[in-house]
Amino acid sequence: MPRLFILCLLLLLPSLNAFAQQTATAQAPELVVAEAIDKFLPGFKFNKRLAVGELTDHVLLFQKGQDILIAGWTEGPDGAVAVPATRTGFLIYGSDGQALAEAQMSNDAVFMPLSRSPVFLVPNAPNAMLQIAAAASRVPPTLQVKGPAAVPLAVTFSNVLDQPVLLSLDNGTKMQALKPGQSYTVEQEMDMGRPSEPVAVQIGANGYNQWVTVSAMNPIGINLSPDVGGALVLSFENPTGEGFNAKAELRLITTDPVKPLKFDVSMPRGQRTMDYQIPLASDEPVPYAMQVVLLDTLGEGLNARRIVLAESPITQFLSVANFNDVVGEGQLNDFQATASEGATLALSAGAPQEGLPAIRSGGMELLYQFKQAGGAVGVKPTNDAFRTIEGRPVALGMWVYGDGSGQMPFIVLMDRTGRRISFPGRPITWKGWNYVRFELDKPIDAPLLLESLFRLENGTSPSFGRLYLNDPTWIYEVNRTAEVE
Repeated sequence: MPRLFILCLLLLLPSLNAFAQQTATAQAPELVVAEAIDKFLPGFKFNKRLAVGELTDHVLLFQKGQDILIAGWTEGPDGAVAVPATRTGFLIYGSDGQALAEAQMSNDAVFMPLSRSPVFLVPNAPNAMLQIAAAASRVPPTLQVKGPAAVPLAVTFSNVLDQPVLLSLDNGTKMQALKPGQSYTVEQEMDMGRPSEPVAVQIGANGYNQWVTVSAMNPIGINLSPDVGGALVLSFENPTGEGFNAKAELRLITTDPVKPLKFDVSMPRGQRTMDYQIPLASDEPVPYAMQVVLLDTLGEGLNARRIVLAESPITQFLSVANFNDVVGEGQLNDFQATASEGATLALSAGAPQEGLPAIRSGGMELLYQFKQAGGAVGVKPTNDAFRTIEGRPVALGMWVYGDGSGQMPFIVLMDRTGRRISFPGRPITWKGWNYVRFELDKPIDAPLLLESLFRLENGTSPSFGRLYLNDPTWIYEVNRTAEVE
């Protein structure tokens, strides 16, 4: 790298730091990087993003002839990533206002600290490994395919140096020599099913991988609902209506391996939603995390192979409360009714005669009345064991016997800061039993407490009705790609 470039950089870094500090809080990191380079380092162009660290880490190459710099930030926690590089010195500039420093190197890698504010890393001489990375072809960051399909991926590396180089392939198990001017294309094929979430894969060599995020144009979504009456409920979403026939496995995530429960699942063309019940050997809650995996066959003949067509999140259920602790004439011991002025709510143990085949943990009957427009009623747990929430669930689910009133139900949580946050379900437009998920999709700081197990907020007219609740359950989910077993 020309000495004049380094001198200019040294003079401009304090200004660049001030500029980044002023803009980082008001602009996206991408804009901060683009405007800073355009203003202070003209001529540098974006080359590619490297798959260094996690998906939340952004490590970008910028190039101007033989001169290369790296910009980076993270959407996750602060940390450091190791970027493969030839052993030359590196200058590091932090957007936190710290003075210019020498970057640390080890094992042919330079360590780059990442935070929410962009960081710039610059070699003090031409860096051979970075030049090889910059000369590699750029892969498309996103792809959309119709699954199931075999998706070809490729990236070409070219030796732009005046000396031979070795490419490390397949995690170092293979090597490929390149003479000056030679090129080599790394190819791989990805088996893509019909997952509901995009799948991120890496392709590259010498530690210079690139992310490719592949999305299915015809996704299949799978959700698990807590078992009721000795059955587990699977809900399938097929928004494109493209039919499928698949082998399904219910896998229990346990310390000791357990054989999965296998069964067939199909949806005809044009059908977009389906509920499927899996009979269980007991009506007791399943104590393990579970995952449902759909398997299909891709290809024909000797090239045929099984692939994961779709999978549910790894899901575990934890009971919120039961309604069996009754005192007096059906009064629930662990809950109390709350009501605003002009509204009433009566709680008691009870369940309708029809509907669910078993009420394992008892039922709760709610008689509510709003004598005027507005107002709210709620069910507050009084037992600390029911108020305490373990970990960070993604939702609270419960069976609700609706009255068709159109009322909007909520649950209310309190986080560690004392904030009370409401999470809505969906309007009660049905009559009879229906499963309702209250998604915890707002920012909230754990540990959490349950303030209101069920809350109704009235609209613009007086109203009254009767509801039943059963089996409120915390739902915990982990999105992890399933494998073919």
